[in-house]
Amino acid sequence: MSEHTKVNILMVDDQPGKLLSYEAILSELGENLIKAGSGREALEHLLKTDIAVVLMDVSMPELDGFQLAEMIHQHPRYQKTAIIFISAVHLTDLDQLRGYEHGAVDYISVPVIPELLRAKVSVFAELYRKTQELEQLNHELEERVAQRTAELEASTARLRESEESFRAIFDNAGIGISVLNQDTRFLKVNTTMQEMLGYSAAEALNMQMDACTHPEDMLSDMDLFQDVFAGRLDRYQVEKRYCRKGGQLLWGRFTATSIKDAAGQPQLVIGMLEDITERKLAEAQIRASEERLKAALHEKEVLLKEIHHRVKNNLQVIASLLYLQSNQLKDPDALALFEDTQNRVKSMALIHESLYRTGDLARLNFADYIHCIGTDLLQSYAAGNSHIRLHTDLDELAFDVDTAVPCGLILNELLTNALKYAFPDGRPGEIHIVLRAKERHMTMSVRDTGVGFPADLDFRHTESLGLQLVSMLTEQLGGTITLTCERGTMFTVTFPYDTWHVRGEVHAPQADTHRGG
Repeated sequence: MSEHTKVNILMVDDQPGKLLSYEAILSELGENLIKAGSGREALEHLLKTDIAVVLMDVSMPELDGFQLAEMIHQHPRYQKTAIIFISAVHLTDLDQLRGYEHGAVDYISVPVIPELLRAKVSVFAELYRKTQELEQLNHELEERVAQRTAELEASTARLRESEESFRAIFDNAGIGISVLNQDTRFLKVNTTMQEMLGYSAAEALNMQMDACTHPEDMLSDMDLFQDVFAGRLDRYQVEKRYCRKGGQLLWGRFTATSIKDAAGQPQLVIGMLEDITERKLAEAQIRASEERLKAALHEKEVLLKEIHHRVKNNLQVIASLLYLQSNQLKDPDALALFEDTQNRVKSMALIHESLYRTGDLARLNFADYIHCIGTDLLQSYAAGNSHIRLHTDLDELAFDVDTAVPCGLILNELLTNALKYAFPDGRPGEIHIVLRAKERHMTMSVRDTGVGFPADLDFRHTESLGLQLVSMLTEQLGGTITLTCERGTMFTVTFPYDTWHVRGEVHAPQADTHRGG
């Protein structure tokens, strides 16, 4: 509890006017003032709140001040709570003695002198605050002493057991442990080390480390070992091959740690050897598997490219057949229908062509696709009108096939409608395509400056196959489409976040201009 922590002061009197006067006097102390109009109400506050000082009237109905003080001090939490009695009548020495026996610390007579009341309450409030701080400090000190005592006892126990523990660990460790001198001679080897190398303790203690090290690994290992005794290294770790007594090869991870004397000079080396033969064999198998996987992935990429190539070729064949069939048509409406269908097929073929021509067979750079299809449709529908200009403002987005195909068809229909109907009789104008990624959504808009969409036509319930297709594909992608008719026509299609993927970071938009004709 800090010096600025407010404490709770409980004021008890059955007369509200007195409570208000006490509150006015004590408000300057800046403490929390709690009022109670009876002894029972005071007890309710005491059960719920920590109280520093109780200021109470001696004469109250039901429970007088003496009875309430006795009940308060019977509670373990409030045995040391300061109680100040306020009395409007003269109290005898016997009455005052009775009050002190029940826990009172002071008396104030009526009429109350404000300065005196504030001073006494302030003293006991500060005393409570200091007592709380002292108790908290004592508690923290007791915890620290207990913790330090436990640590010292544990440390003493560890010291007593260290020699026995080291001996047990050395003899029963699951890895090979040895002690070597500067000449790399084994001074001590544990059971696991003997089993790993195939030598008995007596045989090993007459050997140097190079006798069991593979010749190809010997030079680098010896250089590191001597660096330890020269003080250049405190520790090193290597993975090397060992030659067992029977001639078998063992891969081991050897860790050497310097043991120094009081002057800090290296005297011995503790070596720990872990058998990693199985891991090395597994790594070799993994490398072989990775090579096979790379080969399989390469075959898959080749196959996917071939699939996209064949799908593109088949779609182009269909488009060519539609073109040949359209040459035999005389009906302008039927001819237009064939041309629209041919362009839809071309838009899908362009997606598959783009996929197999790029390194990423799963995702399509949709900004590049928009440039290509925009140019193709301009050449197809606006060949006789060189005054139509196409503008693009596109974020670099990458779509998977399931998103690219419907988005491509939607774009094809909206561009086709604009080129066919927005600029009649060679009227000049502009078409703007915007592609944006923002706040888990992708927005694509196609706007023209043409004659505008008929006001009496509901694009959602039109008989136009193209607009029906746009609505259906938008719904398929879980998106929405809106129409704005101001200085032309603008269709805006918005898709949820999980239907598109941003390629890396979203780059600054790039603006390109193409002229039809």
